[in-house]
Amino acid sequence: MKYMIVGAKGALAQYFLKDVRFSNNVAFTHEELDIVEVEEIQKAVSEHKPDVLINCAAISDPFECEEELENAINVNCLGPTLLGRVAREHGCKFVHFSTASIYNNNFMDAYSEAVIPRSKNVYPCSKSMGETGLKMETPNHLIIRVSWVFGLTSKCFISRLPEMISSKQELFVNNEQVSKTTYAKDIVDATFKLLEAGKRGIFHFTNKGETTRYEVAEFVRKHFEKEDLIIHPVTSSYFNERIEQPQRNVLATDKYEAQIGKIRTWQEAYTEYLEEIKEQTIGS
Repeated sequence: MKYMIVGAKGALAQYFLKDVRFSNNVAFTHEELDIVEVEEIQKAVSEHKPDVLINCAAISDPFECEEELENAINVNCLGPTLLGRVAREHGCKFVHFSTASIYNNNFMDAYSEAVIPRSKNVYPCSKSMGETGLKMETPNHLIIRVSWVFGLTSKCFISRLPEMISSKQELFVNNEQVSKTTYAKDIVDATFKLLEAGKRGIFHFTNKGETTRYEVAEFVRKHFEKEDLIIHPVTSSYFNERIEQPQRNVLATDKYEAQIGKIRTWQEAYTEYLEEIKEQTIGS
């Protein structure tokens, strides 16, 4: 099985590239392949003839999406659509990653794959449109929706918590928004298992257990035994953010677990992430 990965600089792509199961691959950064230029995609796929085309390219910063609307639509919507078209034309499977943010209506239950997305900001709207576009282009697709992804090169809050807790004396952390975290390494493993099982369509994948950013911060604080660090639980209004976020945004993973297998808890996954950070620090 040969894989072609686009968006190779991203945090998720980095875990694909170091997984031995995906060793037979070719990877392109944005500078090497622009996913909104169909001729570039055609040339790369024609040359390398992948069995599976994996899209790790995205603009996931909600504030950047609001400020750079055209770019967000291009990367999150047009890009996946064109990639899906080329994948169909060349007979390869297309894997794409989406987000829990497409559900933006504070649904009190966990979202199954059958729930229709309801989005109102640029980032979730562009991701939702990207799903629609690629599904129209190719039936041979695998869309994996994730949330609060953390990993070594990720810049999101969950990923940066170990650094902040090691260096700060006081933190104010949101304890109102409820979601699930997802270790990038586990997303790669889930992708491999879904491909191996020949799955198509949409799957939700996160680590088990609902949580808040504050609960994750407390977990990390205890791990580092930082008794002198004060972490204040606050509501979303404390940060006075320009973009309203749902207070509850939880993906149901029943479909994945029924068809593929058990998923480990976020605590287990995050503990491994902390060990990964330690090993990287020692190695450097």
